[in-house]
Amino acid sequence: MQLFGLVKKNAQLSRLRDACQTLSSQEWEELYLSHARGERHDIVPFPDASTQELTNNLNGEKTAISAIQILNCMMRSVGEIREPVRGMRVLDYGCGWGRMTRLLPFYFDPQAIVGVDVDEHLIRSAKTLVPCIKHSRIKNLQALPFKDGSFDLVLANSVFSHLSELACKYAFAQISRVLSPGGTFVFSALGRPQLDKFYSNKLQRSWIENILGSREDAITTLNQQSFVWGATNRWDQYGIAIAEPLWLRQRLDEVGIEYVSVDRSEDAGTHNYITGLKR
Repeated sequence: MQLFGLVKKNAQLSRLRDACQTLSSQEWEELYLSHARGERHDIVPFPDASTQELTNNLNGEKTAISAIQILNCMMRSVGEIREPVRGMRVLDYGCGWGRMTRLLPFYFDPQAIVGVDVDEHLIRSAKTLVPCIKHSRIKNLQALPFKDGSFDLVLANSVFSHLSELACKYAFAQISRVLSPGGTFVFSALGRPQLDKFYSNKLQRSWIENILGSREDAITTLNQQSFVWGATNRWDQYGIAIAEPLWLRQRLDEVGIEYVSVDRSEDAGTHNYITGLKR
């Protein structure tokens, strides 16, 4: 079994590298979408629909298109700080089943990419379907299983819009520790405009009130503490988090990361994408 697994891993790695070296970005995205549609299963196979839906209630081409848009936004943010190079060591923090991790080999060597997540089922799926990329399960409020300075780039989509204040601070500190000096950190977060949209949307109002309470209470907390969070109990320390830019800037500064910029991209969903630089 171990020999078979190694053969499978090496074969997939070879196909993946060949594709990334020969395809244009548009062709690479179409190859990714063909796997999402279930037309191909040989390079970056997708898990079953129920596994895909665990992260954002979407599956197939719809979730794949969203991933392309989000990663394009995040890579633009990276490019404003430094030119991405293939040899960069990359951590996909909160990778889920690997929706975006599967896209990263176009930019970076697959064996320099690591995906981590708290969900055992999602990580098991990623390991099984994409064995040529390393995936590890982590736990909130526990140290990342990597040495200091292990990565040049950390990407975190739809993580810090969910973590509690305690978990957020701890995760920032751990990400700073594993980032090399001059390393780049790009992550998504929700702010006051998104809070206002949640409460203004009739379809979302009841949902957000169940998590954060009344609009007045949520805004009061945000005004007083610059951070408001409510648990959904989907995972430990997980819910909906709204953070003011100043709060994020201060928390990053405390762990040695400079808050550089924010990108609000309408084509990448509801989040703001913040870029930090490890001092």
